[in-house]
Amino acid sequence: MKRALIILYFGFLLFSVSFASLDLDVKIEVDMTGRSRINAVSSRPFSIAGIESENNIIHGSSEMFSSKNGRIWEFSFPLNASVRQFVLVLSLPQNSTIINITANTHYSVSYSNGMKIVFLGNNIRPNISVHYTVGSVSYTFYFVSAVLGIFILAPFVLEYSKSRTQSDIAINIVETLNEKERIVFNNILENNCETNQNLIRHATGIPKATLSRIVYNLERKKIVERRRNGSTLKVRIRKPFQNRST
Repeated sequence: MKRALIILYFGFLLFSVSFASLDLDVKIEVDMTGRSRINAVSSRPFSIAGIESENNIIHGSSEMFSSKNGRIWEFSFPLNASVRQFVLVLSLPQNSTIINITANTHYSVSYSNGMKIVFLGNNIRPNISVHYTVGSVSYTFYFVSAVLGIFILAPFVLEYSKSRTQSDIAINIVETLNEKERIVFNNILENNCETNQNLIRHATGIPKATLSRIVYNLERKKIVERRRNGSTLKVRIRKPFQNRST
């Protein structure tokens, strides 16, 4: 009796191991209506979505995997069996956008030749869910973003353009200065673009009357501006010319 029970026990274990040793390689293509075309190879007789295998090959179609809620489709693949080696290649319709993927397997997404998701797992009971939408790409977001971008960037572009124009004009004006005007201009530039007229005279050695005439000419050309500070006369290079040496 004891011997018979041992034989029965080991027989049950062998049957369980044999039954659990399922390898499954599945390819599913989902069309625009949610209907799935199934091609699968199993290591033993098996069925998927009620489709029985013939010579361990499953071939057919089913609507059991997909459901729709509003614009959102859900592909669901729960398998009530443990699989030793599991592969599922899922092809979604053209123009599909994946919202989220929940799976107890490894997976990767490929966009070549349509939308494909490959799921891989070992010694698992696969449970896979994919939420996605199907339809033409909406360009509303991109259009609104582009319009907002134009409004945001326009002031900076205009300011940059204005700055470039002023800079080009400044270059042309500076190039017209005579020798003494260049000496005075460079002296002010070397003093952080602002100094007083007496310091310029002492630094350059230009006579007072001549210097007054030069500064007046520079002011008339809108290169410098003068302002009185007590008993001294401050001379400052205007902004468009502040990075221009001669």
